[in-house]
Amino acid sequence: MDQNLQRISLEQSNADDDLISRALGEPERTLPDSEWDAGDMGCGELVFQLRLRLNPMRPGQLLKLTARDPGVPEDLPAWCRLTGHHLTYADHPIYLIRRKEG
Repeated sequence: MDQNLQRISLEQSNADDDLISRALGEPERTLPDSEWDAGDMGCGELVFQLRLRLNPMRPGQLLKLTARDPGVPEDLPAWCRLTGHHLTYADHPIYLIRRKEG
């Protein structure tokens, strides 16, 4: 392999950690703008507090949520669908939520 091509390939593989490839090939920021550890908070209180935390954020900003309640894996995706926020990552107990546009 040509050394210049090899160097370019290496540079591309070492791209910024905050960019990932989306389904359409567009870069998406994955470093959170805010983080919140909700601990074992139950889902009712969690979604209320989550709304209060997302409201002051700008559209498109990312919140990293740590939530250990066993109901979160089912309740959080449903809440995001209802409210228009985008759940970009879910691996209990870590979740990334992108604030809805507008």
